[in-house]
Amino acid sequence: MRARWISHFIALDVMLALVIIGCAGSKKTVPETESKTEPVATPAKEMSYDLQFKTPPNTIAAYVLKVHSQFAQEIMGQETVADAGWRAVVRQSAASPGDGGDLRVAFDFDSLTVQTRDPAMEPLLKPLEGIIGKTVQAVLTSIGEVRSLRGLEKLPAAANQNNQMESSLRSFFPRFAGFPTKIGESWSRQDTTLNKNEVTDLKIINRSRYSLLSAIPTATTTQLKLHNSGNFFLSGLAKNQGMDIGLNGSGTTEADFVIDYTDGWLISATATTNSSGTAKFDTPQPTSIPWRSTITVSISRK
Repeated sequence: MRARWISHFIALDVMLALVIIGCAGSKKTVPETESKTEPVATPAKEMSYDLQFKTPPNTIAAYVLKVHSQFAQEIMGQETVADAGWRAVVRQSAASPGDGGDLRVAFDFDSLTVQTRDPAMEPLLKPLEGIIGKTVQAVLTSIGEVRSLRGLEKLPAAANQNNQMESSLRSFFPRFAGFPTKIGESWSRQDTTLNKNEVTDLKIINRSRYSLLSAIPTATTTQLKLHNSGNFFLSGLAKNQGMDIGLNGSGTTEADFVIDYTDGWLISATATTNSSGTAKFDTPQPTSIPWRSTITVSISRK
């Protein structure tokens, strides 16, 4: 039971961390998502950058995606720590725009390997390797708002537990300002997401503040560096082995992105999320279990 409990909330924490990185609500809750963009006044700079995501024909980029999670829970004064991680090679390619003008991008999973320092976690993560050879298509706007992900239902169930693979793919698209931005300027985004499926019913409020830090000219383009300081609050229920579990928690994330200004495609991203909260059981007797986690995510072009 303990192993299943730990694996369930590791997946939950990975999902939360990646949702914050991408700052995008779940496709299941589009009507419940509120977004706002607020320009923040800063000293004038000479150059403005209007970041847009584009899908030029025949554009392909391969990435290495790494996720590492350390999750701890305390039961009867004794702390249990689980360590889990995985590494995937993902190929991103441009597809033809949809009828409504939305952009489309295909993700092909070339490989996935489990990387964990906890031998007990390896068999729990092993089913993730079933995504190799599968394809998922993202439908999104030019400012990085993902409207839907198609093909997730074809992945092994373990690969998208608590929407973690969906959220991983959304992390490839940071939310752009939607207006010309100068070095040093910032914009804010807030998303309220209802994450509902057969095992969870959660409300997650994400608040993020993006900043344009620098512009680095290269031989072929300009690379823009963005930073995101985010925090989130969650509340709701989860089911585990027939029990209803009340969840409450909060966390913070610091993330950096490097973006190709020519087409808006991601070059690299790193993020660290720290979160904590409680899980409450009503049966067989009322019990409250504190939990905490640290998650690191990195994405880099091959």
